[in-house]
Amino acid sequence: SVYTVLVAANATNITHPIPQRAFAVVRVTLTDVNDKTPTFGSVLYRTSVDECLSGALVGYNPTGCMTNGGVLNVLPSVISTTDDDEEGTRNTEITYSITGDSDFTIIASTGQVLLASASAADPNLDFEGGGVRTLIITATDNGLVPLSSSVELLVTVTDLNDNSPQFNAVTLATNHSVSENALNGTIVVHLEATDADSAALTTFSYEIRSGAGTPPRFAIDSATGVITKVAALDYETQSEFVLGVRVSDGGVLPGPLQTD
Repeated sequence: SVYTVLVAANATNITHPIPQRAFAVVRVTLTDVNDKTPTFGSVLYRTSVDECLSGALVGYNPTGCMTNGGVLNVLPSVISTTDDDEEGTRNTEITYSITGDSDFTIIASTGQVLLASASAADPNLDFEGGGVRTLIITATDNGLVPLSSSVELLVTVTDLNDNSPQFNAVTLATNHSVSENALNGTIVVHLEATDADSAALTTFSYEIRSGAGTPPRFAIDSATGVITKVAALDYETQSEFVLGVRVSDGGVLPGPLQTD
């Protein structure tokens, strides 16, 4: 800001009874001191991102896993700062930085939060590595004596169906037997599967794909994995059956996963 001041000087004495005057215009320029801290629009921000992403802007929920370079929705419309120092000066030039989680990075000039580039050690953001990530976003101005403020960004990593169900290894490695005289409905074995994905993606469905004979001597409960005898057996005709069983999970994106 510039202030203009008119200064007048008056002088009189006994030898010159007519007053003498002089005028001067003084312009005072008020320079801005960096005394205003950058201020975020909220005390806490929240957003979400699907797992499997890398090199992508946070705030986008794709249909399935994406690789680096996807064109994504961005966060600056959510995370923003103001600085009440004089506009157009270095005191209002904001630089952003991020701490708290190495899976994320930030564009210093805009505040856009991105997933860090994939590496061999950590190829993608993984729900199983933590469902909620806490990031600290710091905005620093460019004043001669920089001022800064920080805010938390909570990123919820949503689970995608990226893990196949697995059978219990001990059960598979064991030979199971049933008497040829056993009643139909006798339980032969209970196959159980596990899945590293969240419970919503692990509604298993079991089916026998091969080996049960013609007509089938064995059946499996599709919901429980329990295999039972359902027809007559004759040891002298066939003493061993090798069943091919498939388990599928209930995932939608990127699709159901299966294990045989």
